[in-house]
Amino acid sequence: MASPETLESDARVNQPTPFLEHEISSPADLQALRDLWKSLPRIPKLVQGDEAPVISNTATQCVRLALASEESAGAVQVCHTTLLPGIGAPMHHQPQEDELWFVVEGEFVWTVGNLKQTVRTGGFAYIPRNTTHAFENVTDRPAVMFAINMPGGHERGFMAAAKMRAGGRPNEQVRAALADYDFHFHQVGDHPAGP
Repeated sequence: MASPETLESDARVNQPTPFLEHEISSPADLQALRDLWKSLPRIPKLVQGDEAPVISNTATQCVRLALASEESAGAVQVCHTTLLPGIGAPMHHQPQEDELWFVVEGEFVWTVGNLKQTVRTGGFAYIPRNTTHAFENVTDRPAVMFAINMPGGHERGFMAAAKMRAGGRPNEQVRAALADYDFHFHQVGDHPAGP
């Protein structure tokens, strides 16, 4: 028999959650938002991929938010990302986040720490905080991967980058500003393009 807590959680499946407006202009602001999320209920979720909202859509990539930090009480966020050929992210790390990658379709070159490897559908990586990582779609067709970050908050960086790029800011400035969102790029301005 299900417990009262289980029944309460079961009743929240796919329940809409409000987006917490919170200005981020420093790492401390991101941490304050993460602390706010901890007071929210965890929302069980079951969705089709095309139902996940798009949080960044450019000519070279589409990022869908499969699980928002608001839905996990800040524990985790999940992005489903489609990248065109030659697109990815240069060497970077996150001091406060662990990250998991899964290849859904296509082929990537992934760098994790001091290992660089070609990965195909089914490929997986675990990137503990403070570990250098990079990725690039090396095929001639779109490639798809899931990125899971713990704790949540990574999606706010994608959203901020999309807004800055729409405002005409160059990649170098966008990448520098993303340090407030726990993205620390090692080679600002280098190929591949993204995030």
